[in-house]
Amino acid sequence: VAKEKKKVAEEAKSVAKEKKKAEEETKVVAKGKKKAGEEAKLVAKEKKKAEEEAKFVAEEKEQAEEEAKFLAKFLEKAERRNMTKGVEAAQAKAEVAKKATKKTAKKASTKAKTVAKSTTATEKSPVVKKASTTAAPVDDWASLAESTLKRKTVAQLTEYLTGKGVLSTDGSGKSLKKAELLEAVKSL
Repeated sequence: VAKEKKKVAEEAKSVAKEKKKAEEETKVVAKGKKKAGEEAKLVAKEKKKAEEEAKFVAEEKEQAEEEAKFLAKFLEKAERRNMTKGVEAAQAKAEVAKKATKKTAKKASTKAKTVAKSTTATEKSPVVKKASTTAAPVDDWASLAESTLKRKTVAQLTEYLTGKGVLSTDGSGKSLKKAELLEAVKSL
């Protein structure tokens, strides 16, 4: 009986050890489950973060596409405006040319009428020659008015100064600017 008691006590000890071991294993498994749950939460968070980043990137892409469309429309409008300006300028030039031809035609018809009247008048009256009212070309440009001088081209000013023996170039051999040429003419 004592041996049996001892045996039962040993079995009870071994059962207690196994129970303790099973409890420890259960704790380890519970810790593993808890850790796996935390890892699952972490993976879910990372997945959610990746989805949010993908959504943000998609929004950025959409915004960039909208900006590109806006810029394309803006460029198209600018091109149309430039084309319209070019057409308007051409129309204005054509209108000016049309007016000029009308004026020229009007002047020509007026001149023809005047010539016709003068020929009939000369047939009736003796021929009288008038003195020429056009002045001989002015040789001294320094005496010309400022506005008249400013209408002269650089080539005309250079030619005039060269004819007078004045250099129309600077020290490096470049031709003088129009303002400098005008000053040179005035100083003569």
